Amino acid sequence: MLLTKQQHFVFDWLREYGGLKIEHIVALLKMKYDNETLHLDPILRQLTEKQMVKKDGDLYLASGKTADLPLLNALDIMLMLSTKDIQTARRGHEPFLLTFFKQKNEKLYRYDVLTVSRGDEPVVCAQLEGIKHKYRVVILMLDSLDQQELIQIGCDHIFAVTENGGPKFYRKGDIQSGVQ
Repeated sequence: MLLTKQQHFVFDWLREYGGLKIEHIVALLKMKYDNETLHLDPILRQLTEKQMVKKDGDLYLASGKTADLPLLNALDIMLMLSTKDIQTARRGHEPFLLTFFKQKNEKLYRYDVLTVSRGDEPVVCAQLEGIKHKYRVVILMLDSLDQQELIQIGCDHIFAVTENGGPKFYRKGDIQSGVQ
């Protein structure tokens, strides 16, 4: 089947991540094709009609795939931090869900996103022991902000907690959101 470059782009992301929210698709397309006019309906309609993709509420899923909620939350975080200067993104290697790279202070930084379930704080600290510090930020998705006191890691890190339907960012001890 003949697909446009935008359809290939969306389908590749869906195959890699299983599913995406419609707002993820829009943001990713704008990030990749910022100077081009995007027609979202035809892009997604052909993919769904050819049964390459199925729609489930506000999610689009690659055929045979299911939504991975923690990974969708990690994508939310990535796209909240920036869409314009993200260089690349990929599934992370254990324990990370997602790894992406973006410009910060004229340097290319690596961002790794992982979930920290209540009770797993010591395991996560051990897993992150000895990671390279330079130009790296770890984003820890917590169940609750009180978990931050149990996490001691050496590299630059940010905590994310879902509040009011979206992630809010904190540095250790912060009670203010919006840290980037």
